[in-house]
Amino acid sequence: MRPPGTHSFALDGVIRGVIRFSRGHEAEVEGRVVRLEGALVALYLAEQPNPFRIVLDEQRFLRQKYPMWPREA
Repeated sequence: MRPPGTHSFALDGVIRGVIRFSRGHEAEVEGRVVRLEGALVALYLAEQPNPFRIVLDEQRFLRQKYPMWPREA
């Protein structure tokens, strides 16, 4: 995750927010900060309604739109 703007995060801190997917879906998430690397933040997502269905839908869409990816790399 690359948070917009300037924020200060701490390891083991809790972050709540919304993931906005490219096709318009949104999912509320809450997670604990497990890694900080420059401007990147890695979260361990808490147990809650999981956006797994949305992630699979996004993945299916991307595979249809870009059938050769990642084999082109």
